Amino acid sequence: MDRIQAIYPTGSNASNWTVALHHASCLVGDGFATWAELVDAVERYREYQAAHETAMNIAAHNFFDPRKQNWSQRWDVYTEADLRRDSNIEAAQQVFDNLPE
Repeated sequence: MDRIQAIYPTGSNASNWTVALHHASCLVGDGFATWAELVDAVERYREYQAAHETAMNIAAHNFFDPRKQNWSQRWDVYTEADLRRDSNIEAAQQVFDNLPE
């Protein structure tokens, strides 16, 4: 948990680390995640936060809350090129869907 706390992104929302540790321990103890998976989730979230340059953050006790499942999100970072590619794929799919049979 020390590694998680060290890399967790800071921001406007303060974290209750006692509750966060309890939630994370429950996730691991109940078999929903491993400690390595939780570290990976925090690293993905940190990269997402950095890419979006926002001061807002999810407090750690909410991030690991099993009911909210923020820890299980993909937290993908999309570049402008990714967005253009996705837009092109969607446009091509629309053309393909409208072709006469």
